[in-house]
Amino acid sequence: MDKVTIMSRKKFLTWFPPVTKNNLVAIRIGDQAPIRDTASKRYADTLSLAFYDEWDYADQIDRNTPAGSNRLTEKDKQVIDDFIDKYADKYFVVHCEQGISRSAAVGYYILKKLGYTAELNQKKPVHSINRTSKFMVF
Repeated sequence: MDKVTIMSRKKFLTWFPPVTKNNLVAIRIGDQAPIRDTASKRYADTLSLAFYDEWDYADQIDRNTPAGSNRLTEKDKQVIDDFIDKYADKYFVVHCEQGISRSAAVGYYILKKLGYTAELNQKKPVHSINRTSKFMVF
């Protein structure tokens, strides 16, 4: 298993990890306040975040809105940093609705933060998409 595995919500709900629960944590990203379900029980811990996909909602996001809106904030970044630091020795599974932009950006950030520079330069096979993913910069 790779240090970071990225997938869609649909796959996350049916996927059974190849490592033990004690060695695996999940970051779940949605548009609205997240919920816990039975899939979360397969992980030692789960971090749930809610922020919009920049691609899908770019024309609807009011960049002047206060914290608490559904956009990635500095507070979200700190929560992600704390989660990564706490579980640096674990495997990470990151999912958003389609497993393309939000989860890929967070997955990239996890590898960068933990110093997996060789992995960042490796090309992995990905599923076909019909749009260009945009990555968030932390």
